[in-house]
Amino acid sequence: MAVQFKSGDNVFYPVYGVAKIESVERREIAGKKATFYILKTLKNDVTVMVPVKKTGDVGMRKVISKKKVSKVFEVLRQKTKTTAAEKKQAWNKRHKGYSEKIKNGDILEVAEVYRDIRRISKKKDLSFGEKQIMENAFSLISSEVSVATSKDEGAVEKEIQKAVLG
Repeated sequence: MAVQFKSGDNVFYPVYGVAKIESVERREIAGKKATFYILKTLKNDVTVMVPVKKTGDVGMRKVISKKKVSKVFEVLRQKTKTTAAEKKQAWNKRHKGYSEKIKNGDILEVAEVYRDIRRISKKKDLSFGEKQIMENAFSLISSEVSVATSKDEGAVEKEIQKAVLG
């Protein structure tokens, strides 16, 4: 796979969120040479090395466009109907489904996760795991929307809360 990104590009990396590509480097690891993106996450300043050949596998992608931001807010505002089966589902099964949606890197699915857990939290206490996933999803959404729109993250966070809770 050819290099898709260049130094200075902002990208979205599932679990970590928005990161800036510091460099594109050829390195030898375990006796094999490969080209890597060296990322620095914007939230917590973590450095991540991603093999260029694996960007699709790990869900790394460009930061969303301003047009897609409006779709994120549509998802956040959508009313959801919980089925009887979903209400009875154990939190750990929901947790697994939520985790998979976050790991795939699709911002619209991350928005669904946040919306659904946030609304559940208004009706009942969340498990520790659900709270962590909700906070992670919120962070992923707010950081990416902030970068995509060049808005202050605090202002974006308020917009997200208002969209979900009305």
